[in-house]
Amino acid sequence: MFGQVEKEPGTLLCLMHVSSEDPDVVWMCECFADEAAFERAVSLVHAEVTKRLRELCVAGTEAYRLGLVAGKGLPRRLGTTRVPTVRRRRPRFRRG
Repeated sequence: MFGQVEKEPGTLLCLMHVSSEDPDVVWMCECFADEAAFERAVSLVHAEVTKRLRELCVAGTEAYRLGLVAGKGLPRRLGTTRVPTVRRRRPRFRRG
């Protein structure tokens, strides 16, 4: 999955976190340069990866679209142009 993400133009950030309270809960956080980059990320290739991940999930996934207000480590130009789209998912995976 991350090999594909590295090739996606406009994907500025893609992070995977595992909950310290429940190792079956995984958070994905993605930040895109603009709406076009977001649309590319949810293309057929990304949809196939998401489909495979959902097959592993117990409770499905939740997606949230957020507007970035501030942050560290992203290109400064984002603060003066369009606010990037941030998408977070919270899948809960089956054990074993």
